[in-house]
Amino acid sequence: PQEALDLLNQFRADTGAAGGMKFHYHRGRTLMMLHRYDEAIADFTAGLETQPEYAAARILRGCAHAALGEF
Repeated sequence: PQEALDLLNQFRADTGAAGGMKFHYHRGRTLMMLHRYDEAIADFTAGLETQPEYAAARILRGCAHAALGEF
C-alpha cells in the first residue's frame, strides 16, 4: 500500500491534477490499508465534493470513522 500511495502522490505532483473522485477514492482506500484513517476521511470527503452520490466512498468514509471510534 505504501508504494501505491507514493505512486498516487507522484501522479498528482507530475500532472498537477487536483483530482476527482477516482483519485480521491483510490487514495482513500490506500490510506485505509495503511491505517491512516484521518487522511482517508479527508480524501473521501474531497472526492464526494465532486461526486456526492458515490455510495462506496460514503461507506468507506463511514468505516474510517468507525475505525477511529467515531460512531
